[in-house]
Amino acid sequence: MRVSRETAPVRPCRPRGLVTKAVAEVADPPAGEASPEPEAYGALGPRSYPLAAVVGMDHIKQALLLGAADVGLGGIAIAGRRGTAKSVMARGVHALLPPIEVVEGSICNADPSDRGGCKPLLIATYNPEEGTLREHLLDRIAITLSAGELDGVTAGWVKNVPFSLEDRVKAVDAASRFQDASAPTLAEAAELTESLRTNITFAREYLPDVQIQEKQIEYLVEEARRGAVMGHRAELFAVRVARVSAALEGRDRVDADDLQKAVQLVILPRALIKDRPPEEFMFEAEGVILDPALLALAQAQQRAQGRSGRAKTLIFSEDRGRYIKPMLPKGDKVRRLAVDATLRSAAPYQLSRRARAKAAAAPGAAIRPVFVERTDMRAKRMARKAGALLVFVVDASGSMALNRMAAAKGAVMRLLSESYASRDQVCLIPFYGDQAQVLLPPSKSIAMAKRRLDSLPCGGGSPLAHGMSLAVRTALQARQRGEVGRVMLVLITDGRANIGLARSNEEPDAMGPDAVKPTTEQLKEEVLLMARRVLVSNLQMLLIDTENKFVSTGFAEEIAKAAGAKYYYLPNASDKSIAAATTSAMNEAKISP
Repeated sequence: MRVSRETAPVRPCRPRGLVTKAVAEVADPPAGEASPEPEAYGALGPRSYPLAAVVGMDHIKQALLLGAADVGLGGIAIAGRRGTAKSVMARGVHALLPPIEVVEGSICNADPSDRGGCKPLLIATYNPEEGTLREHLLDRIAITLSAGELDGVTAGWVKNVPFSLEDRVKAVDAASRFQDASAPTLAEAAELTESLRTNITFAREYLPDVQIQEKQIEYLVEEARRGAVMGHRAELFAVRVARVSAALEGRDRVDADDLQKAVQLVILPRALIKDRPPEEFMFEAEGVILDPALLALAQAQQRAQGRSGRAKTLIFSEDRGRYIKPMLPKGDKVRRLAVDATLRSAAPYQLSRRARAKAAAAPGAAIRPVFVERTDMRAKRMARKAGALLVFVVDASGSMALNRMAAAKGAVMRLLSESYASRDQVCLIPFYGDQAQVLLPPSKSIAMAKRRLDSLPCGGGSPLAHGMSLAVRTALQARQRGEVGRVMLVLITDGRANIGLARSNEEPDAMGPDAVKPTTEQLKEEVLLMARRVLVSNLQMLLIDTENKFVSTGFAEEIAKAAGAKYYYLPNASDKSIAAATTSAMNEAKISP
C-alpha cells in the first residue's frame, strides 16, 4: 500500500509555541518585498500534477474533495493497476488543503507537550495485482474506489471502464505538455484549483450546521441492510459523506443528491449481496456523468406512474378516432352522425310529429314510423390516442458543440426506439452560426432519424433567440395540424447568446460588414422575450444547462423561470441523462392538472 506523503493533516487547533520563521516569512513577507511567485515554490520539491487538470476519474476526484472537507471520514483508498493515475490524484489533493502551522525547533513540527489528538487525512493507493488488502483494514476507511477495472475488493456497482478514445487522447496530450513545461498547466488549472480550495474551506465551516433527517438516515441504513453490509461503520460513514456533500454545495440540509453519493461511495463497495441496483446508483461509462439528479428523476417518474398508471394523451375531432360521446354539430355539416343520440333526441316528439304528418297527409297515405328533424341531429365526438412531440433545441456552437450534439442525437434515437407504443414524435433543431435549422422534422421514424442525423453541424456563433423562435413555430404548427397532443421543448444550452434575431432573420441593416452588433443586454432581452412566448403559447419546456458552474452566469436559469420551464444543471449531459430528464418531465406534465 502506498500512502500519500503530501497529504498534510488539517489544523485541529492552534499549537503552542513559536511559528517557524520560514513559514512566517512565506505567509507574511517583509515590508517592501514582493510576495514570492508560485514559481519560487517549485524549487522546494517536485511539482505535483494539479487534480483539477486530471482527465476523467470524476468519482475519485469527488471522493477526494469529500475527504479533504471532512478528515473524520477516516480516509480514502484508491485501487488500480499500474499507470491509472492513482498516485497523481492523491498528490494533487495537497494543493487543495488549507495550510497548517508548525512549531519552531521541533523535529516533528509540533509541541511535544500538546497531547491533543491529530486527525490526518489518509489517502492510500494500492495495486490489487501485488496482493489482496485485508478487509478489516479497508473497513476502517470510509471510501474505497477503483481507478481502473473493478477488482475483488472494491467491486460494487461503481463502474469506471477504460477511457474513450477522445479521453485517452486528452490525457496523453495533457501529460505530455506537463512533462515538457509544467508552468502552463499549473496556470490553466490555478483558477479552478483556487475555487476548489475555497469550497473546501467553506465546507469545513458549514459542516457542523448541516442537518440530516431521520428518514434519510433510515434510507441509508435500509440500503446497507439490503446489501448485507456487516457492522455499522458503513452507515456511520454514509451519514458523514451525505453531510459533507451538502456542505461542499453550500447547503445546510442533506438532499437526494447527497444520499446518492453516500450509497455510491460507501455502501455499495461494502455490499455482500450484489443485487443489481437501480440505474440511478451507477456511474456512466466513458467518463460521462449521469444526471446528478437521476435518483430524484427516477423517483418522481415512479410516483407519477404509480398515481396515474400509464397516462394517455387524447386528440378530439369529428372525423377520426373512436366514438366516445355525442355532441351538437358545429356548423351546417355533420361529418359523422351519432345515430343513437339523434334518435334519443327525436323520441319525445314522435307523437306530435306523427299527428301533424297524419293531419297534413292525404287519407289512406302511409305515415313514416320515425320523424327526425335537423334540430335532433347529433354528431359523434371522436378521440384517438396521440403521442407527444419532443422538440430538442440544441446549442451547436462553441467548443462543446460536438459533445452536446452527440448527446442530443443519442437521446433522440433512444426516445424514438421507446416511442412506438406511445406514438411520440421527436424533432431536432440545432442552432449555430447565424441561424437555427430543423435538422429532423417532427417524426417517429427511426430510419428517417438515422438518415438526417448522420451529419452533425456545429461551430460558429450562438443564435439562441432564433433557435427558440423556430422551435416555438414548429411546435405550434404541429399542434394546429392535430398531429400531437402535448408538446415539450427540450432546450440544451449554456445560455450564452451572441447572434441577434435581426441577423438570423437576414434583415439588411444587420447583414452588412459595418452593421452594429447588439449588446449583451439586448441579446438577453431577445432570449427572454422568446422564453415568455413559450409560456404564453402554453408550451412546456425543459431546460438543460450545460454551462461550467465555475464560470457560470446563471442566465440559463433566468430563461427557465421566464418560460415556466423545468431546469436541470447537467454540465456533462449524456444521452441517457437527457432521455431520463425528458421522460420524467413528460410524465409529470401528463399527471399535472
